[in-house]
Amino acid sequence: MDAIKSGKLPFDGDTDKAAKAIYEMAAGEGVGAEREAELFLPLDRDMITRVCLIRDQYTHALEVLGDFSGNLYMERQD
Repeated sequence: MDAIKSGKLPFDGDTDKAAKAIYEMAAGEGVGAEREAELFLPLDRDMITRVCLIRDQYTHALEVLGDFSGNLYMERQD
């Protein structure tokens, strides 16, 4: 939290590479060729770690509560 409050986040990302990746994804060129339909572009190593963490949390939630969550619909009364 101190790093966030100070505004001095440790940053080692290459902004030129990120900008190029964003452009190529939007234009469907280079790394974005045949991937332009993708809606989410995780940029840099920290985002890959975060995406994996969130994926694992969702997977766990479905394993533990999936049967319960999937049965919360209203029963039809004919």
